[in-house]
Amino acid sequence: MPATTFSTAHNIHSLSSEKEKDVAIQSLVTAFHNDPIAQFAFPDEYIRDLNHTHLFTDIIKDQRSENVIIDVTEGAEAVAIWERKNPGDVSSGGDKGSCPVPPHVQEFFDKVEAAEPPRPYLYLSFLGSAKKGTGAGSALIRHRLKQLRKGERVALWTGNESNVKFYEKFGFRLFAKIQGNGVAAFWMVRV
Repeated sequence: MPATTFSTAHNIHSLSSEKEKDVAIQSLVTAFHNDPIAQFAFPDEYIRDLNHTHLFTDIIKDQRSENVIIDVTEGAEAVAIWERKNPGDVSSGGDKGSCPVPPHVQEFFDKVEAAEPPRPYLYLSFLGSAKKGTGAGSALIRHRLKQLRKGERVALWTGNESNVKFYEKFGFRLFAKIQGNGVAAFWMVRV
């Protein structure tokens, strides 16, 4: 059977219109709907999607920090949200959105935060695509990595173990594995 090929020509740019922001929010909600950590934090699908809608709206439409970079593909069907993390920056307390989480979920987010790599680094907060397998996520990562300053570190954490191999293709290495309550998170660093 012949190998499937994907177009690697993705037009990467910053968000430019309210309509594009709305599409980007929906793309991320779709991408994270079945995420293991999201399912752990919000087992009810309706609450999960509502929480993600609020979370991504807060990040994308109410962006207040010059440290946040949002890259999208044409049509905003794939989105990467990056943040510069510097020593002394106040932590966001986990990327769980505006819905309250049960204590066991907060405890897990606290463990993830405690395992954070030393700062400074560029943090890949979210990478998601409404359509999997198009190469858009890879294009978004390559786009930002090409723009790094010499010696700049990049870090991320994922709650999906199958993503570890994906990120390793871009030079990320496992930094820490956090387990608890039947879920796991994997901090990864690229130097």
